[in-house]
Amino acid sequence: MDMDVGPEEGRPEVNLVRCQIGPSPSVWMLFLGGYLALGLTALLGITLGMSQQFLHVPVWGYWLALPTPFLAFVLWWLAREGQRRSIDQMQGLKRFVQEVFADVLHSVDEDR
Repeated sequence: MDMDVGPEEGRPEVNLVRCQIGPSPSVWMLFLGGYLALGLTALLGITLGMSQQFLHVPVWGYWLALPTPFLAFVLWWLAREGQRRSIDQMQGLKRFVQEVFADVLHSVDEDR
């Protein structure tokens, strides 16, 4: 969860609270790194296979690229499954943040 509290643009007397509820950026970088590694492996396999084909040597480079679409699908599925499993936690965090700030706003209104 990432939270930012600051003045609203154009209305400095009003504080704006922005809250992003989600996994840590390092988790998303793990998936991005996986996609990058799979893409580079596919590119390497295709390039190597084409080079071997042009040189009329035994072609084995394409075998590097062959499993990458399946592995990319598995990575995509893992991300979707993680999102599906975290829905209840995300909604609970959202309710918690809303309740905390509702109490804060209620106490500020009573002080006036």
